[in-house]
Amino acid sequence: MNFKKIFTISIIPSIFFILSLLTISHYGISWDEPMHFSRGQAYLHYFLSGDLHYSKEDFSSRPSYYQVTSYDAEFFMKNDSGHPPLNGILAATSNYIFYQKLGTLGDIDSYHLFNIVSSTFLVLVVSIFAAQTYGLFAAFISGIVIASYPLFFAESHFNIKDPAETAFFAACIWAFWNALKKYSWRWLLASILFFAGALGTKFNILFLPFIIIPYLILRFGKNSFNLFRNFRKLPKIFLILLFLAPIIIIAIFFLTWPYLWQNPLNNTLNIFRYYKDIGTGGLGQPKFIIWKGFNLFPITWVMLTTPPITIFLSALSILGVYQRWREKEKIFLLWAVWLIVPILRVSMPGSSIYGGARQIMEFLPALALLSGLGALTLFKFFQSRRWIIVVIFLLFTPHFVTLIKLHPNENVYFNFLIGGLPGAQKARIPYFGNSLGNAYLQAVKWINTNAEKNSRLALVQATMVNIPKSYLRPDIRFANSFWSGINRGGEYLVELTHGGSEVAYPFAWDFVNTVLIPVYEVQVEGVTIAKVWKNDLVHSRPEYQNEENISIRKIIKDNDALIVELLEEVALARIKINFGSDYCTNFANGTIYTSLDGVIWDEETEKLPEKQVVAYPSLEKGKLHFIFPARLAKFIKIKTGSLDSCLFQNLDINVGGFRYDEVAV
Repeated sequence: MNFKKIFTISIIPSIFFILSLLTISHYGISWDEPMHFSRGQAYLHYFLSGDLHYSKEDFSSRPSYYQVTSYDAEFFMKNDSGHPPLNGILAATSNYIFYQKLGTLGDIDSYHLFNIVSSTFLVLVVSIFAAQTYGLFAAFISGIVIASYPLFFAESHFNIKDPAETAFFAACIWAFWNALKKYSWRWLLASILFFAGALGTKFNILFLPFIIIPYLILRFGKNSFNLFRNFRKLPKIFLILLFLAPIIIIAIFFLTWPYLWQNPLNNTLNIFRYYKDIGTGGLGQPKFIIWKGFNLFPITWVMLTTPPITIFLSALSILGVYQRWREKEKIFLLWAVWLIVPILRVSMPGSSIYGGARQIMEFLPALALLSGLGALTLFKFFQSRRWIIVVIFLLFTPHFVTLIKLHPNENVYFNFLIGGLPGAQKARIPYFGNSLGNAYLQAVKWINTNAEKNSRLALVQATMVNIPKSYLRPDIRFANSFWSGINRGGEYLVELTHGGSEVAYPFAWDFVNTVLIPVYEVQVEGVTIAKVWKNDLVHSRPEYQNEENISIRKIIKDNDALIVELLEEVALARIKINFGSDYCTNFANGTIYTSLDGVIWDEETEKLPEKQVVAYPSLEKGKLHFIFPARLAKFIKIKTGSLDSCLFQNLDINVGGFRYDEVAV
């Protein structure tokens, strides 16, 4: 390959790397990254030093925020699970070099450098693969398509799993294809190592045979069986390496994951159980289920989140199927099968996918390669080829403009087929606006600029690791225990808002959405993907600013339930019951109901006893205290589960709320 060709192929990957590096600080972290960072640091420290524990010397110069003494190698060797750790170890290595030793990048940015480098490698692999098969023009277009794919461009900055896994996945296929050309053992070894890299990141690579085997059958046709019969005619070193491949891959997998060393068989089975649990069960999306349980959600999501120019060009590649069928290597068929299998496997009855298509990002290189082939088809169709080049690049212009407008929220992109993100919201597409945690940073930047000195901050639902303390202004105190609920202690609250939000704390969500007025919203195309609230009276809706004691008409004991009838309909704030004894030991599984008429009852999602607010138990010493998110009601029923509950011993009950005539219904 001459210099001109190398230079041309490297243009798009180089531009992608430079743009990604320049924008590295524009993106937050994903939900998954903190534990990957801590685990990667623990295992890296163990590999470098042989120590299971951190020492004081390890924190003497420039330690990472994610080097936590309680999460050392010993902890993970006993408690690890989930996805493999290779990507986390590589990201920790990047942090170790560029932050801890050189100080050239910030703590979090140095982890994200690994994401960017692995993603750039993917763009390079796609460009080279296209150039080797259909020339520089196809390579250029394929490179642009994958580099500018909205989901990929955004998450190449902060998704530690999927872009890296996709890079290893694509490189494995590319190297294997090269190995087949002259049965090169070097290319085969590269393919094996890339397979091991993918397996050490995520188990998606285990579905690779469903791509390779059909391709080999389609490529060799009737000669496929002759190929297997003539196996011995392959070069000896190639054949030996082929048989050793599983051993090499398994060895690398085990060597890079110390957790497996403790109990190899049982811990490996635990990992497979984990993937079975998250990959099966038919999670969500019932309206997309069709004949015999097939799920149309994955293909629907891909179609609605792929830029129109990419859909157009990849569709054009089908026009030359007949001509390409006569090609010896039938590379088009490899790419077609590669595109179909990842999407099909999560569409099968009983399979599960959540959060969009990021979990099957390995379909994307195939889509980009087919788009490059489609552009080449168009290029060859027109006589004036210079003009068609201009036309194709003009077709990309609206896409680039859209990316600029969305920045840094490209991963919530929807195309015109659904009407953009607003259309996806209107159609209630599952997971619309899901930024994977990226939008927290934008909310925090607003707080850093606008919050009063010594302000307090809490999250409505997420754990504190979703916002690194290094993001915050030094005087801002951050702890979820600051969340004061209906007491409105003046803390700032932050949370993501998107389709498919898992509501872990129903009261918290009902309260902020009903009572509080957001002080800031992160919006994309007019759709809110994150909110900031200030939990005080000033920023409460007017009708919920004056809580009053509400008069009780009567109290009724009904078997194992206590029914409180109020004098009037109100927006409930709380109920307090002082039951006299030190602790209500026979009150294990209480349930709260509310009603407007005493006939139709609505069950509160949160049970008793339970902490509705952090450090705010509903069942305390000598009393029960349950808070409501301004729930309209006239009756309250507490089902105790016991005919002689201690709640019946002393009917000292107080109800707080907001007058019904002041509340906007």
